[in-house]
Amino acid sequence: MNSDPHESAAWRSFGMLDADEASAFDEAMRLDPELKQSYLEMERLTAVVAATAVQPVAPRAGQLQRLERQLGIHTARRTNWPAISGWAAAAVVTLFLLVNRESPQTGTIAIAKPHPPVAAPEDISPVKPVDGSPVAEETLPREMVEIPAFAVSGQPMLVQEADTKVIRQETRQLIQENEVLKEKVEELQSVERERFEAVPGTAWPIVMRMSPPGMQEEPTDISFDHEGPPMTAILGDALASAGDPYDEGLGVSKTGLGAEKPTPSAVPIYDPARDTGTLVVNNLPDIVEGESYNLWVTTQGKEQPVYVGKLPRSNSRAADSFDFNLGLMSTVPTGFILTRDPQGKPLQPTPGTTILQGP
Repeated sequence: MNSDPHESAAWRSFGMLDADEASAFDEAMRLDPELKQSYLEMERLTAVVAATAVQPVAPRAGQLQRLERQLGIHTARRTNWPAISGWAAAAVVTLFLLVNRESPQTGTIAIAKPHPPVAAPEDISPVKPVDGSPVAEETLPREMVEIPAFAVSGQPMLVQEADTKVIRQETRQLIQENEVLKEKVEELQSVERERFEAVPGTAWPIVMRMSPPGMQEEPTDISFDHEGPPMTAILGDALASAGDPYDEGLGVSKTGLGAEKPTPSAVPIYDPARDTGTLVVNNLPDIVEGESYNLWVTTQGKEQPVYVGKLPRSNSRAADSFDFNLGLMSTVPTGFILTRDPQGKPLQPTPGTTILQGP
């Protein structure tokens, strides 16, 4: 390969270099832009010389089409529009005939006419016999002949049956609602009966009688078949004594002669729904300095009594009332205990400290 770049480019363009020299020249062109530019100029010059000096060769059959396909040149084909439009028109006509043939025919379905209304029977005068015999009277008055409602109104039987079904459904619903309401009323009545059920020594709101331990239990009803005073009488007398500062208590003689020692008693009244209560005491023994009365309550959920509070020191009256609360809503007490303890922290009730208990 010559050292002159233009001469080497000419030899490469005319194909005068062997394979090794051609590959070496191509590698040199990639590294030397000037050599590459010389090669491109030589390619243009040789193309111009060949186009002007050499007579073109007629291509053989198929060569031109192959060259056009390789170069991406496609000749436009002529579309046969008359043939396409003819086939399209034939397809449209065929489709129209098929659709017109398969269309449903109207007026072929018979519609049942509604039944004509049944007219009410007309009065038909009896025919007089020719021989002059008396005419027999009508055996059935017109008022007793029952004419169906649909016959008079002229409505079809189907409409009457639909109305009857609707009426039956509404009647069934009303019966079911009535049964549900009846069950609810019975449930409420049973709850009220359980709530206001008579319990010995207890009523609602909870009212109990408290008496000293070991004392024989007395009836708690308000009948007059027993000797002891009923609970209502004890409660009324205690409230009356609490309002009278000169009353010395039940069972105490006004003169003090032959007076018996009064029996202490108490009546707690408690409303669980509001957690409010009142303790009415009567004839409690006097306490010395350093002692106090404490109220306790017993419930079903706890074994030990629960401390409620200490009774305030009262005056010299034999009866008094005190308000209290348990601190828990909807708590139903099963009993109350009143103890006499030294001041300070109260101790659990014992037989020695218990003054009153109930019921």
